[in-house]
Amino acid sequence: MEQDKIEIIIDKYPDGSNIELDNLTLDATKILVRLVDAFSKIVEAENNPNIRIGLKSGSAEVSIENASTIYENLKKVSDNSPDRQNIYVSNLTIVQDIIKESNYNFKAIVYKKNNETIPIIPLFDKKFRLKRERKEIKHYYNIEFFKGKLFDSGGKKPNIHIEQNDIEHKINCSEEQASVLAKFLYKEVTISAWGKLNSNNKMVYEFCDIYNSNEFDFYSDFKEFMTTNNSLTGTEPLKHIHKKLKSYYSNGKFKESRKFLRLFCNEVADVNRLRAILLISKGVRYNEDIQDIIKTIENLIEAKTKRTIL
Repeated sequence: MEQDKIEIIIDKYPDGSNIELDNLTLDATKILVRLVDAFSKIVEAENNPNIRIGLKSGSAEVSIENASTIYENLKKVSDNSPDRQNIYVSNLTIVQDIIKESNYNFKAIVYKKNNETIPIIPLFDKKFRLKRERKEIKHYYNIEFFKGKLFDSGGKKPNIHIEQNDIEHKINCSEEQASVLAKFLYKEVTISAWGKLNSNNKMVYEFCDIYNSNEFDFYSDFKEFMTTNNSLTGTEPLKHIHKKLKSYYSNGKFKESRKFLRLFCNEVADVNRLRAILLISKGVRYNEDIQDIIKTIENLIEAKTKRTIL
């Protein structure tokens, strides 16, 4: 069985006198503690009970046994490899600082494997860089309602601008939607838009629907409904949706239900709410007013769950 280990041996003080482990100065003790602490955190990150770290008598020697993975990770850090891990970068930087700045004499900084001894001091000559880790932003579902003056529409990447309470909001849309919305320029509009947090934690909006040309006040009704629905917990939001759609379907208001269903036709919509919609709509899914939008919701569920709905 192959035996391998990393050894870091400090044998002399800055003045050239010998270091003895059982008679260390306070400064030397602090350096040794920092070395052991840095490597202890690395060993902890490895989560391998076979890796052992310890001190040896005589000169101040830190030894890590069964250290092949640590050696490989050290090389990744030194090379600024894309798959380096920041736990190694941070703690090996501490070791690097001690080696470069302490003025103590290091007799050996090596990796030993069987009968081969590999100097690893060159690996500490390079600048270590923390890996920039992209934050994983979970889709945050939010539908917002805007009431204000529409003062811009179009662009190479179509969007509209609406001013509400003296605050300008940019809302992305399709070319077709921009064309329809253009006739409302410089007029007060009532619209809804899906909100999603981007990688900079900034809310980006995507146009959902406009309510200016409807006899019924969908804007106020939907705004109140979604505010309530988002405040509910457990299965209550699903029951809330079920009751709303049942009132539409039982009264034959399929065109009205279509406006309501549009609020959920987005990739960031909660899959449980989408399932609740599909369940209550099962008996009317082929109604000509909502058939296509129910299919859209079905596709969203399949995309989210990676399963085909039979």
